[in-house]
Amino acid sequence: MVPDLSSLLSRALGRLLWQWRNLPTDTNMQRLVSVSVGQLEPLADALVALVEERTIDTAVGAQLDQWGTVLALPRDGRTDDAYRIALRARLAVYMSNGTPGNLITITRLLVGDVVVELLERPFASVYIQWESATPTPDDERPTVQAQLQASAPAGVEVVAVEAVPGFFGFESDPFALGFDEGELAFRL
Repeated sequence: MVPDLSSLLSRALGRLLWQWRNLPTDTNMQRLVSVSVGQLEPLADALVALVEERTIDTAVGAQLDQWGTVLALPRDGRTDDAYRIALRARLAVYMSNGTPGNLITITRLLVGDVVVELLERPFASVYIQWESATPTPDDERPTVQAQLQASAPAGVEVVAVEAVPGFFGFESDPFALGFDEGELAFRL
């Protein structure tokens, strides 16, 4: 978080000793403080810009590439917006402690704002299922699976299942279609 540096002069004048505060507004002491603080304001502006323009949310171009270097995630021709999403997901993977909530959050970061269902299966296995209006491209599926597996606890298998609209299912699922109409889901 960047400290509020907008009122440096008024804060500096407010910190003057009591004997110089109540003098007329144009004393030598107040001029000295004004000149000194005036030289700090461009530096303060540069500091704020340095911090604010280099967060994942505001960085562009080469600054995002630097985040990719830190997080060991190459750009691979992605646009800034797509790369920013991938970087956020990688950061979430690194910060994950493998809880179901973490896995659901990472899935939503990777595939978009979808409803995610997590099922814990016997023998250290977790099924993560979601329905997406646009299926994940074939070249991104291994990446999604690898990121989810990396965020899970050691020894736990992650099975990612993506259903497309109108997927096949049984009558207990109100959104699923029957034998003659539904499509099979993708296992990543």
